[in-house]
Amino acid sequence: AGKPVAAVEDCSRPLEGLVNQSLLVQLAAPSQAPSGCSIDLGVLVVDLRQWQALDVSARVDYWATIHARTPDAIGRIFSQPLDPRAALSTAVRGAYVRLAPRRNVF
Repeated sequence: AGKPVAAVEDCSRPLEGLVNQSLLVQLAAPSQAPSGCSIDLGVLVVDLRQWQALDVSARVDYWATIHARTPDAIGRIFSQPLDPRAALSTAVRGAYVRLAPRRNVF
């Protein structure tokens, strides 16, 4: 399908709860404010060629760096900084194949 990742969505933890939407708007990046379901890392299939072609590692690193460089005084980009779903879900939003929830047995 030309996507770097296939994953089960986790709609119980939407991106709006993982990413500080209002802070992104304040930083003049409203188009960067992700929304929708996050991805569940319990089942994650990676197409390494697409991952490299789209440089997903750099995208994840970008979001982790934005989080790390945002001063505490104005807030944090990610509500739970150690939760890897935040940076990965934000980096691949719209660029993953949705797997059926039955694929995640936990």
